[in-house]
Amino acid sequence: MRHDKAIREILAAMQQIIDETAELPDHPTGDDLDKINELLDLYEDIKPQLTDKEKEDLADEIEKLETEKDHIGQTNKTFDEVVADAEEILGKDLTYKDRDDVEDILDRINDLLKDPHLTDEQKEILEDLKDQLEDILDTFDAAAEVEEM
Repeated sequence: MRHDKAIREILAAMQQIIDETAELPDHPTGDDLDKINELLDLYEDIKPQLTDKEKEDLADEIEKLETEKDHIGQTNKTFDEVVADAEEILGKDLTYKDRDDVEDILDRINDLLKDPHLTDEQKEILEDLKDQLEDILDTFDAAAEVEEM
């Protein structure tokens, strides 16, 4: 049987999970990951003491936290891959033959920029890489025009 103090602590923790999950933005970013992990850890700490009904009461919040954590993880993984590929191509001596590779990475960056789970910092990095890649395409286009003359 749980004591009054233990019950109050569990109920306070449950309320914290409910309230702080509701306060998260619709599309949390990596900036919110610490808070999400903190709430999931809190749940894991109290879970052994919860009744089935109390677990059920928190099910929606826990599902949302786990889903958002997965989304952020996938966004971060894709971000890291795209940045690595962009930096690799930007580090090469490029020729017109590399145009398709540049366009491919640019398409991937544009697709990723639509992801609502990106942080502002990640967006800035992608925008900077996008500008650099677009400059390369402009250089290719200018060189092609000169050759046509």
